[in-house]
Amino acid sequence: MSESATPAGSISSPNSNPLADPLTVIRLLLASAPSTGALEVGTSFSMLLLGIAILQVWNYYRNFPNDPLPLKVLVALLLSVDMLHSVLFMHLTYHYTINGFVQALSAGDPSLLITTPWSLQAAISVGGAVILLVQLYYCHRIRLVTDNRLLVLACLVVVAARFALNVALTVTSVEHSSITVVTSYTFRWETISTMSVGAASDLFIAACMCIGLHQRRTGFSRSDRLVDRLISYTIASGAATSILSVVMLVIYITMPTTYIWMGFYSVLAKLFSNSLLASLNQRSIQHSQPRAHQSSSGSSSGFTFRKARPRPSV
Repeated sequence: MSESATPAGSISSPNSNPLADPLTVIRLLLASAPSTGALEVGTSFSMLLLGIAILQVWNYYRNFPNDPLPLKVLVALLLSVDMLHSVLFMHLTYHYTINGFVQALSAGDPSLLITTPWSLQAAISVGGAVILLVQLYYCHRIRLVTDNRLLVLACLVVVAARFALNVALTVTSVEHSSITVVTSYTFRWETISTMSVGAASDLFIAACMCIGLHQRRTGFSRSDRLVDRLISYTIASGAATSILSVVMLVIYITMPTTYIWMGFYSVLAKLFSNSLLASLNQRSIQHSQPRAHQSSSGSSSGFTFRKARPRPSV
């Protein structure tokens, strides 16, 4: 950043900071307005989704007290990590909109706005943990529905690849504690890879689930309608997270010097947690369907289907 010219008639100290100028701070704030605005909107919307998740958890424990303990623990753990994710984004938003602004003006030092807070690095890693929990459970559901070890292994590979890239992205953010890290080559390829692999893994897992559910069709219309409903929900949830990952990727590629994509990232983890909770709670709506009952193993949708049989001839 170039030094500001000293106003005529003023006396500057030889040791004065050339950046110690409120106008410089204000110009930096205006330049970061798009990133800050996207962060505020994203954090606000993610808080709305967190409220929906809390309501879904309450409904789950009320409607399914006989579910296996590991599934109950997973739901509690998922909500706890999701709430931590929201707290980190609230701290991040507070830093860039209030705390960092006040400190930069008080000290006359714009570098206080350039330094990234610890909550940014933590939010990236915690968001990755939320996605990991949800996708591992989806892999478990695919195992129950398809009983295809090779397919499950392929799902685990893409899930592990996504989480590994997320960890690498977190490490890079910690090593370069400045907002200028977005322009570095390492951060750039890690971010693009994480978003690309994320979008692909969402679609792949949804496709595997749909294949398994389709194989459970029995040839009876009422039972098949239930399967079709589950397939439709799986496609919708997988498409939602995948589309959001693609949107983040496009925004980052077209505006690589901003943090606008972080506003969308704050919402991504909430879509994952809500999709899992909704898939568990839908049993309370559909449990009365014929040949379907609440599963004690926490299977793909909470239902157990009979093995596929040939359709009756007409």
